[in-house]
Amino acid sequence: MKPYYRKEWLYSLVFGLTLMSGACRQEEPIVDKRSIRSVSQDARPGNPNILFYLPAPDSIITDAETLGSPLDIYYLRVDALGDDCEDGGTVLEQSGPYPNNSEEPIALPSKDGCDYEVEFLLGSTAEPLDPDATSETITYESPIAKSLNDHCLSCHPGYNSYEAVMLVKDEIVFQVENSLMPPDGGLPDVSIAAYLAWQANGFLESDPNKPEPDSLRATVRQVFYRNNRNSTVYNYQLLGRRYLVYEESLWLQEIGYQAGYRSTELEIREPQDDLQD
Repeated sequence: MKPYYRKEWLYSLVFGLTLMSGACRQEEPIVDKRSIRSVSQDARPGNPNILFYLPAPDSIITDAETLGSPLDIYYLRVDALGDDCEDGGTVLEQSGPYPNNSEEPIALPSKDGCDYEVEFLLGSTAEPLDPDATSETITYESPIAKSLNDHCLSCHPGYNSYEAVMLVKDEIVFQVENSLMPPDGGLPDVSIAAYLAWQANGFLESDPNKPEPDSLRATVRQVFYRNNRNSTVYNYQLLGRRYLVYEESLWLQEIGYQAGYRSTELEIREPQDDLQD
């Protein structure tokens, strides 16, 4: 055997042994290093924690001239779900003062086989000046009924109930969108947007997500920021490693803008300590 072939054979043997040793080695479960903002980057064995960090108060831009109700409360609810999740349902629900003057995150131990649906809110405990303006979902009850009453009933007295409006709902939206109704110049852009959102949401009569008055969720009287609906922490395993993936922000709501808050997006803070390889 020539020296050249002996060298190639030796490289192949070493490479093959390296692959075999890697295939047999058991990896400890970790959280994906690419997961940012609110997921624990915890390399300890077992089930890592999911860590939820409140946004830094100094990251929020406000308009001092229009600043109204204070941003003084957060709400967090986490529901475990998935076909392989043994203990489903709500696994964490809490609210508290914001800012809470603590650098400690809210920790939730994860479980094998569970994904997690998250609702994360920032808002105010102050009573709203206009209760009808606080709904997070555009419905007939708020604000469409009031808009029809103010601008349309004088010419269309039949538009006085949800059932009656449903018979001509698409025609109403068409007339409003094209500034044909009311005939004195149409509605403001923000009102037109409300009709279009109502149509896109399926012409709901009422908000199915409106909290019960005595629920913990109802302690947030006005929601200024929230995460996307159906926001989920995904939990999966790949090549012996377990990953939790959650990239999320809190988004400014219309009533938050009206209250003087101007930061459109609040990134949930990343953990201070990074994963050590």
